[in-house]
Amino acid sequence: MQGIDIKYIQRNGAVRPYLGIMIYKNFLYFIIAVAIFVTAPVTPNDLFPVFQDILIIPILIFLFSLHIRNSFIRLQKRHRENDMYPGVFRSEYLKITNYSLIKAIVLFIFEIYIFDLKVIILSTFRLGGITFAGDVLVLSIFIFHFAIVWYWGYKIAGEIVYLSQSVWKFISNNIKFNLAIVIPWLILTLGTDILKLLNITWITENSGSPLFQVTFFGLFLLIFLIIGPIIIIKLWDCKPLSEGDLRNKIVQFTEKEGISFKQILSWNSLSKSLMTAGVLGYFPFSRYLLITPELMNFLSDEEIIAVVSHETGHVKRKHILYYLLLFIGFAIISGGLMNIINLIILSSPVGIDLLSGQADILGVSPFHFLAGTISILMFILYFRFIFGYFMRNFEREADVYCFDSGVDPDHLVSSFEKLGGGIKEKKGSNWHHFSIGERIDFIEKCIKDRSEIIRHRKKVKKSVLGYVTILITLLVLTMNPLSRTFNEGMERKVVLGVLERGMERSPSDYRLYSAAAAIYHEMEKWDEAKNYYEKSLAIKYDQPETLNNLAWLLVTCEDELFRERRRGLRLARDAASLKTEAHIYDTLAEAFLINEKYEEAVEASETALKLSGGDTKYFEDQLMKMRKYLGISGSTFKL
Repeated sequence: MQGIDIKYIQRNGAVRPYLGIMIYKNFLYFIIAVAIFVTAPVTPNDLFPVFQDILIIPILIFLFSLHIRNSFIRLQKRHRENDMYPGVFRSEYLKITNYSLIKAIVLFIFEIYIFDLKVIILSTFRLGGITFAGDVLVLSIFIFHFAIVWYWGYKIAGEIVYLSQSVWKFISNNIKFNLAIVIPWLILTLGTDILKLLNITWITENSGSPLFQVTFFGLFLLIFLIIGPIIIIKLWDCKPLSEGDLRNKIVQFTEKEGISFKQILSWNSLSKSLMTAGVLGYFPFSRYLLITPELMNFLSDEEIIAVVSHETGHVKRKHILYYLLLFIGFAIISGGLMNIINLIILSSPVGIDLLSGQADILGVSPFHFLAGTISILMFILYFRFIFGYFMRNFEREADVYCFDSGVDPDHLVSSFEKLGGGIKEKKGSNWHHFSIGERIDFIEKCIKDRSEIIRHRKKVKKSVLGYVTILITLLVLTMNPLSRTFNEGMERKVVLGVLERGMERSPSDYRLYSAAAAIYHEMEKWDEAKNYYEKSLAIKYDQPETLNNLAWLLVTCEDELFRERRRGLRLARDAASLKTEAHIYDTLAEAFLINEKYEEAVEASETALKLSGGDTKYFEDQLMKMRKYLGISGSTFKL
């Protein structure tokens, strides 16, 4: 097998599949953008007035555009002065493009967190809790940042890197290519909004459950597995592969392997920038084999069949289903761990100090900064290490399928050598595939010893089994009543810690004492609850809710030591004089009852029932109880 000499590489560059260079990075970039938007606060940070934010954001984007333009101009100047080989220039072009996209993400973070972009968008487009319009707009703004990079890259360097399209066609193709990454998220958002509009009681009651969210996400992925490929082939400008010897060879090979595709397509996205192949879909009625024209022009027919064998290996080994499992697994891991990690950090003394401190980070509350950072880190770490680990090993498993299919492995090796430009990349040079050198070495090792294939398949099976075991364990630990009790306890600890720090700084703020008292009341810590209620009322007495809560404690407390009948009645009367609400008159009725003032109890309970609005069952039961004490029977009430 003959390699490609160094002069060829310098002139033309090592031929890396564009997909390997960009799509996996873009996948992470778009995930980060979504995570930034979802976890960002929905209230202004007050660093700048909103009207100033609206003026500053376009100015920042304009300055960013100038910076990107200058970056490519400097590269163009270096090319003219040093007479770079096109291959070297292309490598530098891709490097600057990647760094520029990262800079676009950083700018987007500043716009969201510092200049209230999310607040501006949601305040304009969030109608009745429907988030889809806002999500589409924020995604459009994010893509616009990327489009600036693509625009200047094409305008200044397009001719040198042989981009034959018009600039707008180039940008349009890049947008359509990357939209395939975020369409699932947009459809999921739209589906969630539709469920909200339907207002189905069972869904509304259970939508906050982690188990419901994981199940809903899993069903969504299954549906997208069916319809997604049909959407993606339209975006990626896929056309049926024309009749000819190569198509006939591919059909003969796939039929021999017992694999059917709805269509074999020429994958024309990104024009000559893309050199790769792939399989879309799991079910035969929506499964497509995609091969780019450039790859077919670059490799021999035998090498193309070797590539098709690799793609067939993915289908045979059911890797698409495993990827589905990995996406569901992320929902389980992030849903189960993110809240726990946040609570553990925030419940520590340092976390409470951060939450209760006045020194926000550039106007962003430490809580939102921490939550956003943890969320983004979980995305990156999961896809970089866990998803990446399985992806690399699935690719290797697909590589060695040539031994099962009867394809000469030397053809796969020669295709790798061509795509690598004769260069064996260093170990671990990318996270989503083993390097070309590693892949070639493993195939050659399998040629000498076929037992390597069996060992690798056992490794994959053990890895999947271990992963599933971890997911099940995590589900059991985080999605049960004990876990919810733990989370609620940690949340109370965090809130109480923040309230206590606030009391130290503002000892005259009665609201802090009332909030702490309500939490202790819910925890059934009667002594602390009573103490904080009284401290709050000592600062400001005319608080109907605090008066009502303390009255309820004094007349209904399970511990007789805290019962104060007469004082409870007095507090309940004061609360009712300040605010006319059903729950306040219900407390007054209980206070009359415990003080043996039965007629007044019935009268207060009737008032509570009149004020109760839609849900009257509780108040009807309460009135029945009061009337029984008075000696009135029956369950028909006149309002």
